[in-house]
Amino acid sequence: MPNRLLASLVALALLAAACGGGGDDDGATAIDESMTTTITVDGDGSTTTSSTSSTLPAGPPTTRGPAPELNVQPMGSLGSITLLSGANLVHAALLRRQDMIDLGAQSRSEYFRSPDRPGTYDLMSEATTLFGIAENRGSGPPPPHFEYRNAEVGLLATAVPASTLTVSFPSVTATWDWDAAAAGWARTQGSSEHVDAQGERVIAANVLVAEVRDVATGSVDTAGSTVFEQQFLGSGRGWVFTDGHVGEVTWTKPSIRSVATWTTADGVPVALVPGITWIELAREGTTTFS
Repeated sequence: MPNRLLASLVALALLAAACGGGGDDDGATAIDESMTTTITVDGDGSTTTSSTSSTLPAGPPTTRGPAPELNVQPMGSLGSITLLSGANLVHAALLRRQDMIDLGAQSRSEYFRSPDRPGTYDLMSEATTLFGIAENRGSGPPPPHFEYRNAEVGLLATAVPASTLTVSFPSVTATWDWDAAAAGWARTQGSSEHVDAQGERVIAANVLVAEVRDVATGSVDTAGSTVFEQQFLGSGRGWVFTDGHVGEVTWTKPSIRSVATWTTADGVPVALVPGITWIELAREGTTTFS
């Protein structure tokens, strides 16, 4: 279903773009040369952000049940359109304070349940319909979030060859393997290859990892689990995986509405390969590579 969109359990920000596909391990396709960002928070507290500025498919991570993790910081710099399938009153209010157009299921009637999908993953909408609503509201593209390589700007000077990246979350491990033939990083979640609705392997041109701190919010979810907030604010250590190499970087995000930057130790911005880019938000000490 090329023009249907699955509403993410937490938040799916469509930035002047429409998405196709969707579901548990399903894909999203950006339309035009705009940017689509998917932020998914798993029930084990793992958070992944995937972004693309190309027209190639980008597969969001698996979503699982009510999420005991609050992650508002990445949303503040996105702007434009946001789809929200649902949230408790506290989290919904926090998300809606950000600079975005709310076209979520709690505020719009253009959603329906798909009978050919399992519960939780069956809330759908026609992307073209929502895209048209956003155009009528004057939604524009988001600010640039990355810099890209060109004839003058090449691979990070301190980068070293890498073939595998692993990020360990409390109940699942995400692994990225460099695929030279595909010119990208192929994703595995747990013990299974991460594929989209058409069975195509999820592959990213770039994978960025940001080490972040978890801070208890004082709230608990319906299962009694503590709700943490990942502090993707300030600065911290990170890694950029691109073109079969890895380089250590510093990520910086001064405010909730500012765009995160990824720079070398001497402050030089890191240039990425044009294409699908994923950001993994990881706890300190949970990222390994070889």
